[in-house]
Amino acid sequence: MNGRRETVTFGKYGPAGLSLARARELCIDAKRAISEGRSPAIEKQREKRRLLEARSFGEFGEKWLTAAPMADSTRAMRRSIFERELLPRWRTRLLTEITPDDLRAHCGAIVERGAPATAIHVRDILSPESNVKSRSSQKGMRTSWSSVKITAMTRTAKCAGR
Repeated sequence: MNGRRETVTFGKYGPAGLSLARARELCIDAKRAISEGRSPAIEKQREKRRLLEARSFGEFGEKWLTAAPMADSTRAMRRSIFERELLPRWRTRLLTEITPDDLRAHCGAIVERGAPATAIHVRDILSPESNVKSRSSQKGMRTSWSSVKITAMTRTAKCAGR
């Protein structure tokens, strides 16, 4: 752009990262932005700043649900669970205030009421691979949630017949 070379990265390739098809889509979008006179690297930095401005779980979750790459059916299912299970509990809390113990307790309560599948969806929404918590850690907000213990808890509940 403007006689300077700029580099933009889209993410890591692989099972826990970008698919080849998604990387190609992002590359096409970047080329389109360049042809329109916009810098993809600068736009990416602006988006990061916008995401950093959203500090509460509710704000950040709404931005994530809107911007994250996922199928429409997945987005609808995650939005439903987000609004029913997560927002009422953590809407105004800062992301850095929500601990692994909070997540375990919440998922435990969901399992106790007889909805282990919903607990797994809650855990998946907040897991490091694809979601709100990983987006927050990429934006420099320190949080650490272990989904392994939630998985073990839900498996134990299933085995116990709950």
